[in-house]
Amino acid sequence: MRQYKNLCGFNKLVGFFFFVIIIISISGCSLGDAFVNVFDDDNNSDFGEGYSYIGTSFNYGDGQLPTKFLQNNIFLNNSVEISDTINISNDVNLVDYFFYFNAFSNEDPQYKEKKYYNSTLILPAEDIDYTYEEQYPTVSIDSSGTDFFHVNTYEFPNHRSNYFFNSVSQASNVVCVEGDYIFCSNIYGLGGFSDRAKIVSPNRANKYNFPIIATVLTPTPLGDRDIIGLARNGVPLAQRLPNTKEDYHDLKSRLDEYYGYPADSGYFYFAEPTYFTGYEDASYFFGYDYTYFQDEVDSSKSVSRSDLIGIALDGFPIYGPIEYGIQEKVPYDLDTCRGHVGPTGDKFSNTYHYHIKPVEYIEDGDENFFIECFSGTLVD
Repeated sequence: MRQYKNLCGFNKLVGFFFFVIIIISISGCSLGDAFVNVFDDDNNSDFGEGYSYIGTSFNYGDGQLPTKFLQNNIFLNNSVEISDTINISNDVNLVDYFFYFNAFSNEDPQYKEKKYYNSTLILPAEDIDYTYEEQYPTVSIDSSGTDFFHVNTYEFPNHRSNYFFNSVSQASNVVCVEGDYIFCSNIYGLGGFSDRAKIVSPNRANKYNFPIIATVLTPTPLGDRDIIGLARNGVPLAQRLPNTKEDYHDLKSRLDEYYGYPADSGYFYFAEPTYFTGYEDASYFFGYDYTYFQDEVDSSKSVSRSDLIGIALDGFPIYGPIEYGIQEKVPYDLDTCRGHVGPTGDKFSNTYHYHIKPVEYIEDGDENFFIECFSGTLVD
């Protein structure tokens, strides 16, 4: 009887494997790919091995006006007001989050870990509401014949950032004593969120060019390009700050709640723009009301790490780190530039697109957090 049961168990196991193979065959995947997809440990280190999509293309002018398609499917159309308020005395649960760093923060290991200082130096008399109000300017899109289109952007976020508070002056009845008040750094050059950097929109929009027909060709290195593309709100996706050439590792302890940082003018994302993906890492502050992207067509749609975040300079769309329709799964078939053909849940489904590196996988010395290289041709 025991031998019979063992034989039945073996037959069932063989039958199960035949069933799996049949399902894989129907789906069009190879057996090897299927097992990689099932047992991959998601360490994000094996992309680019043997995958090529050369010849794949997307035509923004195929039966449509490129500008119209881009406005409807990539870039945002609504100008919004951005505001936030902090009362140093009353908002006790948020004070540690908003309290600004001092001039010696770079020497403090807590600063490097993106933790926030306590507010023991703030006097109880600081019972004042500090508020910023900003207006997000949308991008504009123009096409130049049938070859390329350009996007004009003020490089301004459409969401909160603590760096907006650095443009708010202390109240007129506050007498600054060095080191005592949050906003006294306007006078003494100390304190302020990180290093007193401010988000200042450029006097005029900056222009970025993209091909109307994006085609996968021989990869082009990112090289010394500071900007590799634009997010949906027109914020540049940056390798380095254009003015100082500082990169993610130089700035990581100063990045705001959405991995952004301002330059002399404009604002830039340096890693996964969590405003579009909704990801909250261990350094996020419990109790603060983080805001995330709200779809302009379907306001009930929640953000996801598989969502569209922007477009690379070669014209191909860029998505969050997770594959659409697969819970918390990094695509296994990315090429050397971090691109592939697969589902996206939108107009770019089953066309070539990139996936960014998950921010939690970034380690010291890593680079290229949005794409590894350009798969398509750039417009100079």
